[in-house]
Amino acid sequence: MGVSERVYANAALVSLARRAKALAERGFDPTWIAVWDDFWDALKALGARVRDRAFTGLVMNYDVLAWVVDPTTDEKTSAFGPHRDRQPEDTKGSFRGEDGQARYVTAWVPLFHDATTRNSCLYCVPRECDPGYFEGDDDDGDDPMRVALSSKEKYQHVTALPVKAGECVLFTHRLIHWGSVGQGEEGEPRVNFSVGFSDDFEPPYLKDSPEYPTHEERVALVAGQLICYHERFPSSAKDLSTLKKLFDAAKGSFDPNYVKKVTKEFASAAFEVESDEDDAIDDALDAMIENVDDFDDDFDSFEDGVPGDEFGRAEASQSDDDDDGKDTVAKRRRES
Repeated sequence: MGVSERVYANAALVSLARRAKALAERGFDPTWIAVWDDFWDALKALGARVRDRAFTGLVMNYDVLAWVVDPTTDEKTSAFGPHRDRQPEDTKGSFRGEDGQARYVTAWVPLFHDATTRNSCLYCVPRECDPGYFEGDDDDGDDPMRVALSSKEKYQHVTALPVKAGECVLFTHRLIHWGSVGQGEEGEPRVNFSVGFSDDFEPPYLKDSPEYPTHEERVALVAGQLICYHERFPSSAKDLSTLKKLFDAAKGSFDPNYVKKVTKEFASAAFEVESDEDDAIDDALDAMIENVDDFDDDFDSFEDGVPGDEFGRAEASQSDDDDDGKDTVAKRRRES
């Protein structure tokens, strides 16, 4: 984990932040800033900084998201709760044996305004205090947060990560982290984006790894991301169907594993939507029929093919003898 020097000029920061805020004010997800060229200018500059921080061999994987967190909202926030970014089956194998370097890192960048403890910033459990960081989490054990913070004294290790606008927090896929709620004061929102970097541990979502994807690919990428993170901002059946159509228009540009991931998450989201419209359900059934070998019967939410909770741990479902017959497999909400 570390913090880099400023990576963008002020003009670029202002432009991206204003676009993100304008999108959020109009009811759109701020991740749509990824359709503009200056967003990709920023990612290009950021990639160079990641390499400078000794994360050699890692390339951008296109797992992009953006946030606008209003500090005046002290009861509900779009910032994500405690989670790990990845929960591989072989945790130790997700670090390089020769130097212990993580094979996946996330870059988290605030735009224009600093991310502080007042308007919302990241918090984390340092790896030294996290037994599951290298060893992995027990699927049948306690929540990883409970394991790491097993006593009152352990809570003193929780660390805030305030960062100035244009600087970058880099952290690995195993760090337990979350975004805080604003303190309810009038002030500028926390506007930021994040993006993942990986080696062959996780292939880039776009097959040809373009520095500047086509407009159609950018639209499809954002649509795919909003489907994959559907629990962050629930969509209507109509919105889900529209997002799926936007993704499908350029899905030939994407890695097959990402296409499967989007398809699975779309099916999961469509069956959760409370709506009188049948379009999303019909589309979900079509997706299931076309990709029958890739679906589990209970439509668990997946991340990298592993079902589980917020931390990616698999949880046993109820037996067929249960009275209500409902599946209790915890939904995986990968929240960054």
